[in-house]
Amino acid sequence: MSAEEALAVRLVNELVPEDELLATADRLATRIARNAPLALRLTKLALAAPPGAHPRFDDVAQAVLFETADKYDHMTAFLERRR
Repeated sequence: MSAEEALAVRLVNELVPEDELLATADRLATRIARNAPLALRLTKLALAAPPGAHPRFDDVAQAVLFETADKYDHMTAFLERRR
């Protein structure tokens, strides 16, 4: 499969020139690392879980994340911007 075909079927999100690959990967890793650690951990577990586990796992993960301090901080920041 070519890179263009992978992009067309959404196997990859973007194509970058080879000389920009490391910088692009670094920007993506930095963006991911800014997320809440618990959310990242649960995302990794969800991706590693067997396919049948996903609906139940997603429900539990959402319930756990909904009660975190990160969620309250982000929600407060969002609501304060709207005023």
